[in-house]
Amino acid sequence: MTTAAFPRPAASLYAPPPAPWRSGPELLKIHGDYGSVVDSDGWALFSVFWATLLYNRDPKAEEWARLWKERGYSHIALSPVYGYPGSPIAGMSFTVGAFIELVTYTLNSGFAPVLFLSDVPEQGAMVISIIEALKARGLLPYVICVPAWEPIPTDYYTSKQLSDLLIAMHDAGGDEIVIGVHLQPGRWAMSSNPLEPDDPWQGAEAGCWKSDGGEHVDVFLVQFEHGFTQTTAPDWQNRYSDGVPRMGYGMNGWRVIPICVFETVLYDSYRNQCDEARAREIAAEAEAIAVHNFERPVVVTYGNGAPPDQ
Repeated sequence: MTTAAFPRPAASLYAPPPAPWRSGPELLKIHGDYGSVVDSDGWALFSVFWATLLYNRDPKAEEWARLWKERGYSHIALSPVYGYPGSPIAGMSFTVGAFIELVTYTLNSGFAPVLFLSDVPEQGAMVISIIEALKARGLLPYVICVPAWEPIPTDYYTSKQLSDLLIAMHDAGGDEIVIGVHLQPGRWAMSSNPLEPDDPWQGAEAGCWKSDGGEHVDVFLVQFEHGFTQTTAPDWQNRYSDGVPRMGYGMNGWRVIPICVFETVLYDSYRNQCDEARAREIAAEAEAIAVHNFERPVVVTYGNGAPPDQ
C-alpha cells in the first residue's frame, strides 16, 4: 500500500518543539523505546507501525505519541517498507514522497527519526532516493539514516554489499548525513566471518569501521541476543562487555564510535515474554557495565528502553 501524504498536525500534542530540531551531538543522544511499551489494548508500540496508524487516521496514533512523550522519549524508528509476523497492525510500503512526509510529520511531532531504510540490497536505489529527497528538503541533518535492519551476517546481505551501500549513502548525503549501523544479535563488526571472498575488510573487525564506508558511520546500534523473559536472559553480557571498551574508547585499535543500546528485549517483548519494565531493567544493567566494568567509563544511549532513573 502506498500513500501521497500524511495528516497535518491537528492537536497541541503534535505542536512543533522549540526550534531547531535535534542535530549534531544532540541527535546522537538516542533516548527511546521503539517497541516495548504497550498501549491500552496491549499492543506493542513498535514505532515503525505508527505510520500505519497515521495513514489510517487511527486515534491510537495520538495515544502512542502521548505514551512516548510521557516517558520523555525523544527518538523513534521508522522505515519506508515494514511488516512483522503476527502484528495486529498492517505493514506498509511507502513512496519516497510519502516517506518524506512521514519524516517531516515525525520531526514536527517532537521526535528524532531513526530511519531503517532497507531490508535487502535490491532496495539500494530507494535508499539513495530517500537520502537525496531528505537533503533537498533540508531534513538530512536531523535524522539518523541506517542502511538496513540486521544486515550482517545474513544470506541476503554480504559485507561488500553493505560497504557499497554505506559509500553510496555518504556520496549522496555528503557532510550532512548521519549514518547508523545495526547488525545481527551480538554482532559488533560489519566484516564477514566466515570470510567472504569479496569482503573489502577481509574479516577485520577493527578495520571495518575505518575504511570502505565504515569510516562514515556515526553511531553503532547494538542488538542483544534473543531469549529474554521476565526472569531469565540470554548471555548478552559477554559480547557486550567485549565490544564496549573497543568501540567506546578505542581499545585494540578500534575507532571510537558512539554506542546505542538499541535493541534489547524487543523480539521477546513482542512475543509477550517480557515487558517494558524488563527493558528498563536490562538498560540499567547495560549502563552499569559500561560505566563501571572497564578502564574508563563509556557513555551509552538507549533505543529500546532507558534505565528507570532516566
